Amino acid sequence: MNHTAETVELAEPPSWPEQISAWQQRLAAVDWRPWLIVGLAAALRLFLLGIKPPHFDEGINGWFVDQMVKNGFYRYDPTNYHGPLHFYVLFMFQTLLGRNIWALRLPVVIISIVCVWLTLRFEPIVGTRISRWAAVAMAISPGFVFYGRYSIHEVWMELSSMLLILGLLGLWRFGTRNYLWCAGMGLTGMILTKETYVIHAACAALAVGATWVTTFLPVPVRASGKRKQGRSIAQDLVLVLSCLTLVAFFLPWAGTGESAFSGVHLDKLGSAGGAVWLVLAAAIGSIVVSSLVPNNRFIGPAAGVIQFLSIIYMCGHLPEEAGLKVGGILSLILSLALMVSVFLRRDWIYTWMRRDLGADAGPAPQRWDYLDLVIVLAVGAILVVVFYSGTFLNWSGLKGLYEAYGAWVKTGQEGHSGHEKPWNYWLKLIARYEWPVLIGLVVCFFTQFFKNISLRYLAIYGVGTLIAYSIVHYKTPWCIISIVWPFLFVFGAAAVLVPQNRRRTVEIAMAVVVFISFGSSISLNYFRCSTFASDDWDSNKSLSENLSQFFAAEPYVYVQTYNDIFKLTRPVLTLAKRDPVFYQMIGHMIRNSSYPLPWIFDDFPNVGYYEHDNLPPKLDADFLLVEEDKIKDVESKLQNSYFTQPLTIRPYQDTSKLYLDAKRFKEFFPGQEPDFKGKASG
Repeated sequence: MNHTAETVELAEPPSWPEQISAWQQRLAAVDWRPWLIVGLAAALRLFLLGIKPPHFDEGINGWFVDQMVKNGFYRYDPTNYHGPLHFYVLFMFQTLLGRNIWALRLPVVIISIVCVWLTLRFEPIVGTRISRWAAVAMAISPGFVFYGRYSIHEVWMELSSMLLILGLLGLWRFGTRNYLWCAGMGLTGMILTKETYVIHAACAALAVGATWVTTFLPVPVRASGKRKQGRSIAQDLVLVLSCLTLVAFFLPWAGTGESAFSGVHLDKLGSAGGAVWLVLAAAIGSIVVSSLVPNNRFIGPAAGVIQFLSIIYMCGHLPEEAGLKVGGILSLILSLALMVSVFLRRDWIYTWMRRDLGADAGPAPQRWDYLDLVIVLAVGAILVVVFYSGTFLNWSGLKGLYEAYGAWVKTGQEGHSGHEKPWNYWLKLIARYEWPVLIGLVVCFFTQFFKNISLRYLAIYGVGTLIAYSIVHYKTPWCIISIVWPFLFVFGAAAVLVPQNRRRTVEIAMAVVVFISFGSSISLNYFRCSTFASDDWDSNKSLSENLSQFFAAEPYVYVQTYNDIFKLTRPVLTLAKRDPVFYQMIGHMIRNSSYPLPWIFDDFPNVGYYEHDNLPPKLDADFLLVEEDKIKDVESKLQNSYFTQPLTIRPYQDTSKLYLDAKRFKEFFPGQEPDFKGKASG
């Protein structure tokens, strides 16, 4: 039997130059721009993460985690208005990384970066260019960066609401099982995060109906160059703005305290109130003249100038205690809009026609079945039960799912929390910091131009959420990141509304706005992150002075702990990290509301906290922090010598006095004598 021997030749492995060339080809095929956006977001959120001291709320959240360590679970309290998810995540990170500011903030940083990445996942729904503009704006936004470096719950609400909306839009557009899970887990995440999930869920549902209605409305379409029949969009805009000014005239226009007067009765605030009639006359004049002379581009702007100057005159001459109300503020905004209308060309002629139903006008065939829906709902329900029941150790916590709303409505509307704000609070924050959001909000009024129904839905949902949060009296600035994110997509769509030959110009302008936002973000997050500066309007100052104060203020830095706290924490923690025996130091915090110190010093078993009229039996300690009105009493009983310094924990709190034992902390005060010597010191 003959066997044929076959020689098998092994291929030689590729050389290093060939491998490098193959890698280069693969890398060249990858679109790195999305990853650069995510990388920029990560850099801004991680760089100098511990630059500012823990916020009051961070101290509270950290203290809750410390209680979980002692109790074995999180005991949900419906009056705390926050769900359990954030605390369990903090518990995991603090267990892995220890009790430090990085462990406290890192989970939120990660989720904030994920939100930027998730913005890019809207690409199949709104388009590549729009999703990337939105992602860039979110990556560098002063607010999204600032509160993406805070250990607070709101970033989880931002993530969960984005997941919910992405899921709903994906189900409409593609109908796949993945988007069903997005929507289900988004709703679950909102329930686990905060009681305000009902606002987002209700607005999302109502926006579905409102968007459906828009599909039956006529849409403005630009007429061809030869076709001149139609209406001028600029002229119609002037008419609409002037009509709104007429409506604003009969709303509460200005007032003092609880008293408010419409434009008709504004003379009751003094003779300067009569200038409001110039506002009315200018509005009526612009309606009449623009109807008779449709192609004059200066009628609306001229009316806007008259209205603006009249309002500014009244602001400077009304009584000091008087301020603009809804009608006055609306009139001021409308006057500015009328002046801006000078930039609209009068030869932009539009006709009205029925919208052609596009590919996304109807829902896509759904590729999931009822079993998939049951599984998603079951997983969501299990997660809610597990977390709210304290991992089955606190079943009464489940009642908090509905008990929270009694306390929430009382706190949010009755006005006893100290966090009550006027209805226009969010608009002030947007005008101060979030210019891409402001542009997106303005573009929302032109949503009928959008052929993409998903974009229209985002605009309607965003406006609805903003209105809902404006109605609630209880307002804290960090909520803004879960409110305004839809406007970033509308900002990205701004260029779509203009003719193709103007899109490059518009996108250059958008880039300038983003760059300004980036500069504001750098200033806020790395140079003024613990700076408290009020933006209250002062009638005794000129308009330019008030505007200068407005843009110099930092309303995002809200009840933020001052760097003053480092006077106490740095020397104490330095000693403790050098030698664990110093964790046994004795400390007395003799003042009300000393957070975040209870979290910072939780590893120090001999630090006590004394509020109201309580005092420790022995006042001498390694360090003391004494409230201003108790200083005299405490000093009369101290025996030892101390280095002393004034210390203010946060805004709206009286200055305390810090005492550091002269023997224990002398290395931190080289060449200095103790500032205070007790009775035993001679």
